[in-house]
Amino acid sequence: MKATIHSILCHAPTNTVYGIISNSARWPDIFEPCINVEPLEKKDGYEIIRVTAEVNNVEMQWVSHRVLNEEIYGIDFETNPPLPLLKSMQGRWRVVPMEEGGCLLFLEHNFQVKDDVTGLVEGVTTPDQAVDFMLQALHRNSTKELNSIKKLAES
Repeated sequence: MKATIHSILCHAPTNTVYGIISNSARWPDIFEPCINVEPLEKKDGYEIIRVTAEVNNVEMQWVSHRVLNEEIYGIDFETNPPLPLLKSMQGRWRVVPMEEGGCLLFLEHNFQVKDDVTGLVEGVTTPDQAVDFMLQALHRNSTKELNSIKKLAES
């Protein structure tokens, strides 16, 4: 299992930042890598969405099951089915209020690649290459997404 954590300080109210991450319908307008979000199911505090996004300049699609917990400004997610190279992926968004004002936004991912990745993504033929591909994609996309959230929340 591999893990990544990305974070950014936002000079904005915690509920403003949480409102941005909880509204998946706005992602294509906010997040550069995101092409489309299709709602599949929505209940109080829970949603299933199909996401289409660029991952290292390759268009990919996955289904994300999201549990929204406004009381702690958090969202837990699991992709099922995950991206093509992965056996599994889970993660969480957390917005932590800062005593001096503003908040800290965290985005965590935990993933496991498939044993056989041959033919799934051009140029990726081994599990080690799949890990590198995913780490690069998560760093690139998470950084872009966090910067977009900060810019929107602070405007």
